[in-house]
Amino acid sequence: MGHQEILWKRPGCRPLAEPHLCHLHCFIRCFIRCFIAIGVQKQRGKDGSYTTYPARRPPAPKHCAAIPRTGKCVYYTARRQPEMKRSFSMRIQSHFCLPVRPAFNLQRLLSMMFALLLSSAALAQHNWDKILEQARGQTVYMTAWGGSESVNDFLYWAGQQLDKNYGIRLHHVKVTNISSVISRMTAESRARRRHGGAIDLLWINGENFRTLYSKGLLYAPFVTDLPNWRFVDAQANPGLVNDAGMPTEGAEAPWGLARLVFMYDKNHIENPPQSAAQLLRFCRTHPGRFTYPAPPDFVGTAFLEQLLTELIKDPSRLQQPTSMGDKDFKQITKPLWAFLDKLHPYLWHAGHSFPLSSSAMKPLLNDGALDIAITFNPAEATASIREGTLPASTATYTHASGTLGNTHFLAIPKNSSSRAAALVTINFLLSPGAQRRKANPELWGDPTVLSLDRLPPHERQAFLKLPHNPAGLDIEKLGPGLPEPHPSWARALKQSWLQHYQAG
Repeated sequence: MGHQEILWKRPGCRPLAEPHLCHLHCFIRCFIRCFIAIGVQKQRGKDGSYTTYPARRPPAPKHCAAIPRTGKCVYYTARRQPEMKRSFSMRIQSHFCLPVRPAFNLQRLLSMMFALLLSSAALAQHNWDKILEQARGQTVYMTAWGGSESVNDFLYWAGQQLDKNYGIRLHHVKVTNISSVISRMTAESRARRRHGGAIDLLWINGENFRTLYSKGLLYAPFVTDLPNWRFVDAQANPGLVNDAGMPTEGAEAPWGLARLVFMYDKNHIENPPQSAAQLLRFCRTHPGRFTYPAPPDFVGTAFLEQLLTELIKDPSRLQQPTSMGDKDFKQITKPLWAFLDKLHPYLWHAGHSFPLSSSAMKPLLNDGALDIAITFNPAEATASIREGTLPASTATYTHASGTLGNTHFLAIPKNSSSRAAALVTINFLLSPGAQRRKANPELWGDPTVLSLDRLPPHERQAFLKLPHNPAGLDIEKLGPGLPEPHPSWARALKQSWLQHYQAG
């Protein structure tokens, strides 16, 4: 059988102004046609031979390439020459239904694809320039935890830089519990307030993100549109695009890393407990010298999750959704409640009252009322010594089997009043300069989310020259990181803890 081909023609087609763009347009349309085709049909030609083509195909584009010698719009959907050995480019053309013309080859295709990438980059830069223009003069109301002077000072510095370089005013709305903010956003949604929301930027993660995202209250996706996203390696660190086991799908940008750590005074303790079992023995030997924040405090709930992860035989079960009424939840958490029943009589105030937050534990550690305090910031001890809120003899440790780690994120409410300025603010907070300042243990000490391998050489060297974290733990000394349970476990543990120890 000789050379066979089937042509799709569209009468009256006009070629585009740029021939190479016209052929690229045809390629994209045919590529899509190839993948949406369902099944194959046969058509019998006048010579009695059959030619196959996709059973389902979209209409031809309004504008397509004009083949130079014929002036006709042509799609080559198959090109078969059984008598001769086909070249690699011909096999590619036949398999992917490429729009071909005389002298078509893969080098030309790759050149066109490269041109498309350059055009996309130019378009992205143009769009970002428009966002920068819109953001100038706007005010961003950023809701974030206000219980740390290091965090507050950093955001004050960030506000100065944003005002100076972009004309954006950053207002830090300090909160102690983000749950109140979630309730406010939910109320605005019920009132159908789609624009002019009171919050422009959120510092969230875990269950709070899951709640807002499931209700459609977050602007998404936006992360990959940020120019500084190129410095983030999500493939090497999947936790940057997954929040407590839930894909973020571009609805929040990673801002920093965190680990559950314990602070203690070296003058009082020589060998701190490094497991749940050792902690129970320590408390029996030193009654009243340890406690933990009461749930629903985030750190207090994380402490419960840490204990549960250590106490059960199969921690992978914590990655599955649960609820307080599930039989599996009751069965899995039995070791936790049995452990806490043994622990509470030896806690501070005999377990009858608890600090309301992890920040409330620092004064107790500073005054000597406690020997151990809990935090989710590996550099908290160093920052607190600098601020004078903890003694110079304070040090940090983790459990030998590892402790819970997570990523904290920034998100934009869908009804934000200053969306453009919020995008610019997040992009600035992801910049190497801002991330380096945040990672400095003398200023905050929050680990960076940027990949040092993706940074320019001078930026990489600047990170490597950061001061040592004397009272805290550097990344390489944190030990194994344990995955956070599914967000539903935090909610169920809070409710169950309140039922066990706060009812009545």
